[in-house]
Amino acid sequence: PAGEQQKESVRLNTELTTAERDVQSLHDKKEQLNKKLEYNYGEDDALVSMVGRCVESDAQTKGGASYKYRVCPFDRSEQDSLSLGKFAEVSYAEDGASATMKFTGGAKCWNGPERSMTATLVCGSTDRMTSVDEPSVCEYTSVVETPMMCTNSLVARAKEEHEELEKSAKPEHSDELK
Repeated sequence: PAGEQQKESVRLNTELTTAERDVQSLHDKKEQLNKKLEYNYGEDDALVSMVGRCVESDAQTKGGASYKYRVCPFDRSEQDSLSLGKFAEVSYAEDGASATMKFTGGAKCWNGPERSMTATLVCGSTDRMTSVDEPSVCEYTSVVETPMMCTNSLVARAKEEHEELEKSAKPEHSDELK
C-alpha cells in the first residue's frame, strides 16, 4: 500500500504541475491579448487586420549579399532569421497618411548597438515592402505599402484634391463666347 500511495502521490503531483503550467500559459496569453487591445490601430482601427501578418522583401546590399527582410506589424521585424527588434510603438501622421512603427531590442551588432527597425506604413494597393535601408549601423528603415492605410479620410481627401484639379483644369466660361 505504501508503494501505491507514493505512485498516486507522484501522479497527482505531475497532474498538479501540468495544471499549474497550463494556468500560467493561459494567464500569459491573456496578458498578451490585453496588451494588444491597448495598441492604437489607427483611424477606424484600420491596422488591426495586420496583426499576425508579415510583409517581406528581398534586398541586396551594395556588396552583393542578399537578405530577406520581414516586418510583422505590432509584433517583430527580422533580417533573415536575425531579430531587428520587437514592436515598441506606433505613431500616426497628423493627416493620417502614414504610420511609423518602431521595433527595438534586436540582435546586438558585433560593432554597435542592438539592431532596430523603423517601418513607415503608407497607402498602397497591396501589402508590399517597397524599400529597406540601413542609414546608420544596425538601424534599419523600410517603407511598407498596405491597403489598410488607405483610410476613409485619406480617400475622401484624395477625391477632394482630384475634384479641385478637375475644376481648375476646365476653362472658365465667359460671356464673350456666347
